[in-house]
Amino acid sequence: MNNFIRAGALLLAGLTSAFGATLTVLPDTNSLFTGQTLTVEIQADAPDLFSYMLDVQYPLFLALQSVTAQGTFGAWGIGIAYDASVPGTLTLVNDALILPGFTGPETLFTIEFEAIAEGTGEIRIDPLSVVLVGLDTNFDVIDIPLDSVSAASVVVTAQQSPVDVPEVSSGWMALLGVALCLMGRQARRG
Repeated sequence: MNNFIRAGALLLAGLTSAFGATLTVLPDTNSLFTGQTLTVEIQADAPDLFSYMLDVQYPLFLALQSVTAQGTFGAWGIGIAYDASVPGTLTLVNDALILPGFTGPETLFTIEFEAIAEGTGEIRIDPLSVVLVGLDTNFDVIDIPLDSVSAASVVVTAQQSPVDVPEVSSGWMALLGVALCLMGRQARRG
């Protein structure tokens, strides 16, 4: 079904544009403990983007919790359709065709994950999956070419429980201080 949607979007786009888009993966942290939540923003810097489809790939030690439309799409109350049936891949589609779209850097959506196991991996956008639809200056529907995508590394470690270190009582510390003073005094005399 994803290929059918992509083919339809490309048929709609039809034309090629002379300007491209950049997609960026921005996690709120690159290092977290098991049990913690990771929020990732996917940002686009694109000319007059009003519809998109893409795959976000993520390591299996992260469990998908939610996806939320942001920016222009979120402000218009437009939801986002997604498919997470393939482990480690999240396919996102926003085919609302809002007019006008947006130009410039903007957060398309946020993804929340829970760190469920230890591991080191990467959250990235599959560049072969990306379909970006916009308008040219004649208001014709175009396919916005992809100039670049970024990825982000993520490290999850097991949460260490705090170790109880016994506290030395202040009475013993005072006694030790007096003993050291007496020993120092004795050494100076002898």
